[in-house]
Amino acid sequence: MRYTRRCVFLGASASLCFGSRVLAAPERYRLDANRSIVGFTYRVNGNKARGVMPVQDAMVELDLNHVPNSTVSVDLSIKKARAGDGLATTAMKSADVLNARSFPVARFQSHTVKGSARNASIEGDLTLRGVTRPISLSGYLVREPDAPLDNSELFIRVSGSIRRSEFGAKGFSGFVGDKIGLEITVKLIRI
Repeated sequence: MRYTRRCVFLGASASLCFGSRVLAAPERYRLDANRSIVGFTYRVNGNKARGVMPVQDAMVELDLNHVPNSTVSVDLSIKKARAGDGLATTAMKSADVLNARSFPVARFQSHTVKGSARNASIEGDLTLRGVTRPISLSGYLVREPDAPLDNSELFIRVSGSIRRSEFGAKGFSGFVGDKIGLEITVKLIRI
């Protein structure tokens, strides 16, 4: 999924930059499933390949005045994930890799958010194939130029990487690299 609109970065003084609303505490956001996706990259025989994993559910609490008060919880659909062509998708969902039949959902739960809305570090636990491991992600918030000025609609963009072997997804290691790059875009709508 590609977004062609230009986005505006949110700074530490988001309430001053984008409207008069002052946020006194974290506010809850839900995701817009049609505009939210996890893209991932991997190597097959040394060549870069891409896939997508839809966001099934997410709950985000944002405090734009004090970002460390924010939390993120995201569920991803393994069953609806796609990797390259049909053969790659079937291999990815197999019992040797993500085991979609037994583990249809991957879950991320943040523990610590540091930095600002423009440059945040998000640490938490990723559960994949029934294995939970800590991971670190980098993220930032954006607002599209035509979005409401009250920050009721935002995008969170997050990136990072994992090693699939750490989650027991060791299948096809002779062909597919261990490192998986993550490129996440979630549209948030304030509840």
